[in-house]
Amino acid sequence: MGKTLVFIVLCVISFHTTAGNDLFGQPQRLCSALASEELRAKGGWKPNKAVPGEWSCISTYVPFGTAGSNGMENNIAFYVHGANPGRANDIRIKVNVNNAKERTQAFSRLNSAAKTLFKAIAQPIPPELSKAITQQKPILLNTLFGKIELILKPGAIDSFKIVLMIIDSPSLKK
Repeated sequence: MGKTLVFIVLCVISFHTTAGNDLFGQPQRLCSALASEELRAKGGWKPNKAVPGEWSCISTYVPFGTAGSNGMENNIAFYVHGANPGRANDIRIKVNVNNAKERTQAFSRLNSAAKTLFKAIAQPIPPELSKAITQQKPILLNTLFGKIELILKPGAIDSFKIVLMIIDSPSLKK
């Protein structure tokens, strides 16, 4: 079986700044949000040389499990992006599944990282999201703090994305 790529994106677009616990207004702190998962963004929050006008912090790929037929282990990485030095608006957790026999372990690692990230932004991970990750199925959720989407684009490389948008919208609170 070929390499499977599982890609999670947690994208945050905030249309207002909330008082006090606005972690996305503290991008340097967000860059270390997954340190307990061994995902440490190297170099901190800084201008992205590859994309003018973008700021980012990026972890290295952290291998886990045993090597697959391509000789590579599964791995996980963490990215934070923003359009200015004072605000992050895009968070990504990326898992590469190089050993298909350890796909369940990869999704378990992804679920753990997602729980840690939600804890860092002072929100509980929605149980439906954890269930969708565990079942490896796409989902779309509206929550009190925004929209979350786990997207699967099947193909030679599976692509999973979580998209979270924080919107001050009464319709989301129903």
